[in-house]
Formats: sequence, C-alpha cells, structure tokens
Amino acid sequence: MNNTLEEKQALQTAQEILDQLTGWKDTLKAVHEQHKEIREFLDPILEHENLDILFLGAEKEEQLINAVFPYMDQTKQVLPRASLLAHPGTELDPHRTTLIVCFENLKPDVLKEAFGQADRICKGNVHYLCITEKKSGMLYELARERDNAFAFVSSHPMEWSDQIVAALLCFSADHLADASIKAEDIIHRSRHFLDHGSDQIIDLVKSYDFDELAFIGMDTLHGLASQDKARFSSIVEGEIYDLSSEERKMLVVLFLSYNDAKEKQYELDLVRNLKEKGKTVLAVSAQHDEAVKDNVRYFVDLGVRFVKNNEFLPLAYLVVAQTLALFKAVEMDEEDEMALLGSAVRVCRCERKNK
Repeated sequence: MNNTLEEKQALQTAQEILDQLTGWKDTLKAVHEQHKEIREFLDPILEHENLDILFLGAEKEEQLINAVFPYMDQTKQVLPRASLLAHPGTELDPHRTTLIVCFENLKPDVLKEAFGQADRICKGNVHYLCITEKKSGMLYELARERDNAFAFVSSHPMEWSDQIVAALLCFSADHLADASIKAEDIIHRSRHFLDHGSDQIIDLVKSYDFDELAFIGMDTLHGLASQDKARFSSIVEGEIYDLSSEERKMLVVLFLSYNDAKEKQYELDLVRNLKEKGKTVLAVSAQHDEAVKDNVRYFVDLGVRFVKNNEFLPLAYLVVAQTLALFKAVEMDEEDEMALLGSAVRVCRCERKNK
C-alpha cells in the first residue's frame, strides 16, 4: 500500500469506523438524560389510534428510514420515504394525527417551508420530533417556538448511524432499560469484532479478488446503505438467479436475520442455492449457525447476546460492511476505491415472493 493512501485515507477511515461506536454510546447517554422529556412528549401522541409517522429529511437519508421504520408499532401507518416536500397533499391527512420525525439534514429555508406546509395542511393536528446535534440551528429553533414539537439534542456531531440510534431509542423510551441493554451489547460486540475479528476480513480480501459486491438482507437489513450504481448490483427481489454476470467475480454478503423461523429456513435454502450456483458467499451472523457456515466460504460470528427482534443488530452488520470496504480498498491500493466505504456500500433487499 502506498503511503498516500495509508496516510490520507485508510488510517483516517479506520479511526472513523471505530469512533462511530463512541458516537452511539454518547447518543445512548443523551437519550437517558432526556428520557423524561421524551416520554412526556411522545407517550400521549403514540396513544392515538389514527396516527401517521412521517420521516422528514433529504432523500439520501432513505437508508436511515428503512433501518428504523420496521421496528415501529405495526398497528400504526409508517411512511418510510421522506417526500413531504414533493407532494405534501398526498402525504399528510388533516383528519389523522401526524408525527413528523425531522433530522438535521435539510437547508434552513427548506425546513422552515416544510414545517409551514405541515402546519397549514394538518391545521394543528401535527407534532414534530426533531433530532438535532446543536441548539443554534434552524431545526432547534423551529422546535423551540412550537408547543407541538420536541428537540432531542445530541451531545456530539451526528452521522446518519447516530440518527438511527437516536430515533430507535426515542421510540423505545417506554422500555428504555431493555433497549439500552441491547444497544450496549451491539456496541460491545462491534468493538470486539474490530479488535479481534477483522483479521477474517483481511484474509478474505487477500484470498478472493472480487470485483463486484452484493449485500443482501431481509427486512430492515436491506436498508443500511446507498448504492454506487457504477460498481454494485441492483436491488434483488425474490429469487437471485441473475445476481451477477458470469464475467465478474462477485462476493455475496448475506446478513442473517433472527426474527422468524421461516426466514431462517429461507436463508439456509438461499445459501445452499448460492453454493450450487458456485457463488462465493460471506455470511455475517449474530450468533453461530453451523448449517449456514457449512454452506458458505466465509463466515463471521459476532456473538451478539440478544438476536430476536433486535433493532440495533443492523448497526453491528454495518461495521462488518465498512471493514470489508476498507480492507478491499487497501488491497486494491487505489485511493478512489475508498468510495467503497459507508454510503457507497449497497445492502440489497431479499424477500420471499409469497411471504
């Protein structure tokens, strides 16, 4: 590896991957400090039967929304896309209670216009949960001047993964102790992987010279990252027979789910199918799974304590994806390949057709 890449990119990026774990811990601490205020604001709103929850933000934050909304109360209507500004009339119903979750990712004038539109359309039947990192920005000011808004203020600059943690914890305020245990375990296991398990990823990139990636996950696991369309495969729905052209060497990364026994059987059938087709697979698992391990070339066991319906599990999988992207870039020894990291990693959606 040349010194330029090492000095300017790789070491800095490796530190950023590690630092985000500290950011998650800081976010957890901030939610605990503001727990009483969060519950006082959210509890009465979430009791409404006719409740719409809308996420407001830039379209590039769609992966954030996809990672959060499957864990909301399934009896509520959750609108996963942040398209309030484009077609407010189709997103907002003045006859239903609306909770808009806002992030610090829009320009001040755009935020102000969006709030004004919601106020006019919903005629007072709207509430705002504002997730922000500072008390000096427009989002905080918009929340402060309204009785129907609350601003959760982080103690540190927030990346999109911090926003995921903040949103999940705010909506877990009525069972924060249990949610905190799961979040803390994910942070601990992610750190353990970086300290002791990343050698597996180094061995992978040295032993298999792939030039195409497909990250596959069911439900929320498909929603962690955006796509570099020039390099990565497109969304996969149902069967995956046309996952890659034969002339390219693909690495299929499967994030295993733990929410449903049928999903587990489907994923086992999936890896067997991939094996029959000669695909090279890295299975990333929260816990040991001998059946899957026997049918893939590479296997990462994160050793997570709580796996079923763990809303924070995608964050641990994200760390593995980031580590893979980093070491692949280092192995290729090209500074441009650092684009493989973070927002350029694609997590494809894989779901049964007859679910």
